[in-house]
Amino acid sequence: ALKSNKVQLTHVPTGISVSCQEHRALKSNRAEARKVLRDKVELALHGEQSKLARKAEKVRRRKARGRRRARLKHGGGESHGAAPPAREDEDGDEDE
Repeated sequence: ALKSNKVQLTHVPTGISVSCQEHRALKSNRAEARKVLRDKVELALHGEQSKLARKAEKVRRRKARGRRRARLKHGGGESHGAAPPAREDEDGDEDE
């Protein structure tokens, strides 16, 4: 029979709580929960200056840059995924 190795950690001063059940090993779940809790506490205490927020901002800027470059490369606001207009049969009616 498998055991449940779910871990729940709480940072008492802030009241932030996390739980983890990603792995079968209790030790791995504890380590994962500690990482998540550490990141959440840092974000709560330092806000936009936290390491996690700075990393997210860096990824957001990188993606925006990629979108800009793709737009320049493939030509502005053209819609590439638009469906072609309905075709008419030989008798002049639209396809049914």
